[in-house]
Amino acid sequence: MRDKRQLVFNSDDFGLSEAVNKAIYEGFSEGLLTSTCLIANGKFFEDAVKNFLPKMKLCGLGVHLNIIEGQTHNKIRDNSLLYDKNGYFNNGFLSILIKSFNKKFMEEVEFEFRTQIERILEYGKPDHINSHVHIHAIPKIFELTCKLAKEYDIPYVRTQYEKFYVVSDIKKYLSVRFYVNIIKLILLNFFTVINRQTLKNYQLDTNESFNGVLYTGFMDKKTILKGLQRSLKTKSKIMEIIVHPSVDKNYSTNYKEYTSIRDKELSDQIRGLDCELVSYKKIRKDVNV
Repeated sequence: MRDKRQLVFNSDDFGLSEAVNKAIYEGFSEGLLTSTCLIANGKFFEDAVKNFLPKMKLCGLGVHLNIIEGQTHNKIRDNSLLYDKNGYFNNGFLSILIKSFNKKFMEEVEFEFRTQIERILEYGKPDHINSHVHIHAIPKIFELTCKLAKEYDIPYVRTQYEKFYVVSDIKKYLSVRFYVNIIKLILLNFFTVINRQTLKNYQLDTNESFNGVLYTGFMDKKTILKGLQRSLKTKSKIMEIIVHPSVDKNYSTNYKEYTSIRDKELSDQIRGLDCELVSYKKIRKDVNV
């Protein structure tokens, strides 16, 4: 029986780069992170699972499905709808949405997803699934994700229902990126309404509130705190916040997220709120006790 509201503080993209891997490790060992998710075809996947994951025993571990960036690890097929002749994924979100109605494309996606999940299973037991650029939110892709989550006994699948909120920082609203994020938010909120029924059909769990789409690229300490306070005003029992940190200062927005998740003032503020920092692994363990 869960009494206190539970917050999963998650970082995506574990395995994407050396700078991201280091940021995630430090964010977990010295900061607010309770969870991360591995990108199985990331260029620095081996670095993540060999140099950092063994030191992160208490960290939640997820599968970050990716068919939008990088290269397949499977044998390259002729005339693929998923990638080019060299095996590099060549579809954007809209293209994947359209192709999700194509049976051949979905068969390729399922084969790719299985390969990625099984590669991660070699190094740990995942407790949740999500995806790069939220492509698993596309309803037909989401149904496939739930099918595989059930088969591989992965209990939580991310949904992205996020309520709109305003942060007192005018610079964020002068960026074109913020208005692109609004479009993404509307679309993902709509998909979540559909996908929650799919979750019920497969008897899987999910987060009830989410923060990280509306302010993608702007998740500094002020935004993180404001988003969490907004979630706490709802009836959500399980909340998820996502960040994309990096120790590389050349990626200024990601570096700012890295410094935010290690900020002591923010940590004290969050720990003083009516929520418990947990991973999906811990939630499942508590429920099954």
